[in-house]
Amino acid sequence: MRRKAQGLMSILFVLTLLTGASAAEAQEGSPILDAAQQALMEKTLQSGTLDIFDAESNQVRNLQRIKVSDQVTRQDDGHVVLADYRDINTGDIVEIEVIVVEDGADYQAEDIRIKGVKALEKDESLKDKEYTDEEIQAFMRNALEKQGQFTDGKIMLFDEDAAKMRNLELLELKDEVRRMGIFYNCRGQFRDADSGDLLGIDVSVENKDGVLMMQALRIRNVRKAPKE
Repeated sequence: MRRKAQGLMSILFVLTLLTGASAAEAQEGSPILDAAQQALMEKTLQSGTLDIFDAESNQVRNLQRIKVSDQVTRQDDGHVVLADYRDINTGDIVEIEVIVVEDGADYQAEDIRIKGVKALEKDESLKDKEYTDEEIQAFMRNALEKQGQFTDGKIMLFDEDAAKMRNLELLELKDEVRRMGIFYNCRGQFRDADSGDLLGIDVSVENKDGVLMMQALRIRNVRKAPKE
């Protein structure tokens, strides 16, 4: 029995060396991951996207979450949690690393930064593709659905006039798609899940060399819910 226990400890030691994680770190994984998730969520509250400056391309990237790793590794400057995001403007896959440090008995995210970017591979066959209204609207619905996949189906949009974040549900997209060069626009009706207000919102996408990208959501008008 003692030999078996020693053998098990040897295996665990080898796995630790291979993964770069300590036994203590494995036990701490949950609060570290919680701190990383909380920091990423707080960064998206105002715009609904993770907006982060990319020094390599000298631009601010507007990122939509794909997944957050459930693995924790350790570096000299703290614990690291990785996450994959998609740039909603370019389609690039951006790998984010969240640096989490110990704060007494708790943990807090010290930094969120870009680790690497995998550029979208452009399909030359799509370069001159003309999209039908139905294809454009299908893309819009799918993009809106993805925006709400981590927020119970709600689309988060900051209302500057009301100075608050709205949690919106899509009710309908109007049939007409307006085309302005490489930009396509469709009017949609949304409901604020918290207040019941009805909002008219322009949904805009951009055609970048044949690839559709979500461009913006703009509030046109707000119809207040009737008071009870």
